[in-house]
Parts: sequence; C-alpha cells; structure tokens
Amino acid sequence: MDKLQDLAVAIVVAIITWGLTTLARRRADREAERTALQDQADTFVVAVADVQAAASVARQLYEAPASYL
Repeated sequence: MDKLQDLAVAIVVAIITWGLTTLARRRADREAERTALQDQADTFVVAVADVQAAASVARQLYEAPASYL
C-alpha cells in the first residue's frame, strides 16, 4: 500500500510540476510578445515622426517664395 501511495504522490507532483512549468512558459512567451510589440510600436512612432518632419520640410520648400530658392 505504501508503494501505491508513493506512486500517487509522484504522479500528483509530476502533474503540478508540469502545470507550473507550462504556466511559466506561457508567461515568458507573453512577456516576449509584449516586448516585441513595444519595440514595433517604438519603431512606428519614430517612422511617423520622420514622415511628419519630411512633410514639414516639403511644405516649407513648396510654400517658400521663389526668392529664397
């Protein structure tokens, strides 16, 4: 009977360990995805700022009097 209890305890411990490992792995994956999305958002913000700056320069050049050119 002791061997059966030991086996049951071992199975329960294995299931708990598997569950905790899966949980930790999923949490790490979510964190990696969150970091990747944050990097993409930062890159997008920089790209938008570059486009706005280029549009501003183009507008200034287009609207500038011919005497400045």
